[in-house]
Amino acid sequence: MLNGKLGELVMDALAEELRLAGLTTTEVARTLGLTQPAVKAAQTRAYSRLRDLLGRPEDPSAVP
Repeated sequence: MLNGKLGELVMDALAEELRLAGLTTTEVARTLGLTQPAVKAAQTRAYSRLRDLLGRPEDPSAVP
């Protein structure tokens, strides 16, 4: 199993990919052998990194 920062990045990406594929948090947790809170934390980190990569809008109310 991957350890450290690389392992965390891979698990976060995989958790979010499975979620986007239509699996529930429970199904993602079962598939990856993680707890539901760990999956939710991974998804939060993945969304945060995505926002950082895309950049945050200057005026959040301007986002459709």
